[in-house]
Amino acid sequence: MKSFLANCLYFGLPVLVALIGIGFLADGYTDHYYLRYSSPRQTSMILGISRAAVALEPSIIDSSLKKEYPGINMYNFAFMLHMSPYGKVYFDAVKKKLRADAGKAVFIVTVDPWTVANFRDEPEDEAQSREKHYGLDQGGSLSSNPNFLYLINGYGQPYMSVLSTKIKTRFLNRYPDYKLHNDGWLELSYPMDSASVAGRFKTTLNIYSTQYLSTCT
Repeated sequence: MKSFLANCLYFGLPVLVALIGIGFLADGYTDHYYLRYSSPRQTSMILGISRAAVALEPSIIDSSLKKEYPGINMYNFAFMLHMSPYGKVYFDAVKKKLRADAGKAVFIVTVDPWTVANFRDEPEDEAQSREKHYGLDQGGSLSSNPNFLYLINGYGQPYMSVLSTKIKTRFLNRYPDYKLHNDGWLELSYPMDSASVAGRFKTTLNIYSTQYLSTCT
């Protein structure tokens, strides 16, 4: 028995150390969300869904508001349509992300039909809300770095993908079509030729018209 335990420790400990080390490699290329789960608590935030996540760049807003709000540091805490509609889950996440000493905080709250619409048959039943299944209510911290709870439960790819993505971006100069910046801004790098734009427009319109509108209340 002692020999068995010794072998487990001998072979298992290096693996555990390696897995922990991989967690420290997670960054803005890991996925669209990780840095929002692992960055420090914030004082001022941008709230909403994907339109806000992509369109509102905190550094530009900071430069515009710095005279009225010296030292302002906006943080983009917007997610995607299914993750951050305005409801209890998102509200609780914002409270967890907000620093207790925020003081004179600034919030930019974006509103569109998808932030206030219900995608369920029982609008009053919080247990049926779509955002309950997308990670913001997973429990634990939203400011732990590394955030192993997110990487284990919320990361949409195999854990080892953190390492493979890091190798591609660091050594092979192969980058995904997005980058999540430290201030929460999601930068997308899609082809902008007319055919690509038309194709994305058609796909998005089809998704919204066939999937979202049909279940929206």
